[in-house]
Amino acid sequence: GKIHEVNHSFERLFGYTAKELMGKTSLDIGLWEDIDQRQHMIDKTLKEQSVKDMEAVFISKDGQKRVCQISCNMTRIQGEDYILNDIFDVTDSVNLREDLKRLATHDHLTGLANRSLFYDRFDQAKAAADRHHHHLSIIIMDMDKLKDINDTYGHLVGDKAIVYLSEKISSVLRKTDTFARFGGDEFCIILNEMKNTDGTQFVLRKIDEALSEPMILDGIQIKVQISMGIAVYPNDGTAINEHIKKADKAMYQVKQDRGLGYRFFSELK
Repeated sequence: GKIHEVNHSFERLFGYTAKELMGKTSLDIGLWEDIDQRQHMIDKTLKEQSVKDMEAVFISKDGQKRVCQISCNMTRIQGEDYILNDIFDVTDSVNLREDLKRLATHDHLTGLANRSLFYDRFDQAKAAADRHHHHLSIIIMDMDKLKDINDTYGHLVGDKAIVYLSEKISSVLRKTDTFARFGGDEFCIILNEMKNTDGTQFVLRKIDEALSEPMILDGIQIKVQISMGIAVYPNDGTAINEHIKKADKAMYQVKQDRGLGYRFFSELK
């Protein structure tokens, strides 16, 4: 596995001189981010005599990570076995691919999940809840008086208010929960692994606490107010659209009562 020769392109890409590399292995210089991939490449090359377009992350001399495609072929030179490696830097293409994927599944303003990703996450959460006999809480939330903020201070301040809201609420949720923006001032949350409504009420209180202080945007002090409605899986149905409809109904009851806070669909008469 010792390096016998490299070309100038390898030197430029990874920052090593040929002199620094001769007689060393790729493990010696810490080239592979995942050393198990190296062993997989070697095993496959020895078995099949070649590897085609294997994707791996390599680390350059200055610590920079580069996503590369590597192709290998076995050859014999003067009675000795060698592996010839062709390495192509595809970092920019992979980053573009990930960016496009993220644009398709996340809200462009807040970075939260969008409706499509939210629906996928619900299916996953539902399957886990069925296996472990847990409940899910689906929370629909509106930012009250966003139109007034936009009309009074402009849409730029309104957008900043939405980002502020999303960051504050994200800070009190678990990584296993899903927080999504459906558009405008409409947000939706999936709380996973809920055994009873006490856990959901605890999270709701944490959200209220996080938003208790007025936000200050561009020197303007604005009180953040939200209304929330909650549906519970499986008590309130099985389909996500059914839960959203019921949570939405509970939220509008909160708005009609003109009281800040939340209401469960099960509490409606």
